[in-house]
Amino acid sequence: MTSDDNLILDAFRGLVLLGIPIPDWFRAKELRRANGSVNLLAIIILADILLSFSLRIRVKDEKTGKVTGWKKRFPGDKLERSYGYLAATYGCSKRQATSACHFLRDRGLLTLEFRTVRRAVLDGDVTLSKVLYISPVREAIKKLGKTFS
Repeated sequence: MTSDDNLILDAFRGLVLLGIPIPDWFRAKELRRANGSVNLLAIIILADILLSFSLRIRVKDEKTGKVTGWKKRFPGDKLERSYGYLAATYGCSKRQATSACHFLRDRGLLTLEFRTVRRAVLDGDVTLSKVLYISPVREAIKKLGKTFS
């Protein structure tokens, strides 16, 4: 190893990279478009959703400080997201985010559900319609990992 290599390695020592781990799904035929190209945005969105479902929060006993269990990082049975949120997060248009989610839904990897929900606000409650809830399809995701390993 040359001294230049050591300088490069030293420059990155202690660097913590945060973000979404993306599984090696680039070879999976389920994540390719009709022309054979990889749908990278769909892969990123799917990885983000799976990360949201896999992260847990420790539940501690207030008196003893011992961990008594784990809970999801989001309330409810499904993850609430909007196409606009996904677009802003991943630097794409709302139309591209919508298309990527529909791509995943059409391949049986996600469920997309619109709900009407009531939210508390300062002056009372407000009703929101067409709130998007997303959930991965566990068996399809497991199968996806096995298709090319």
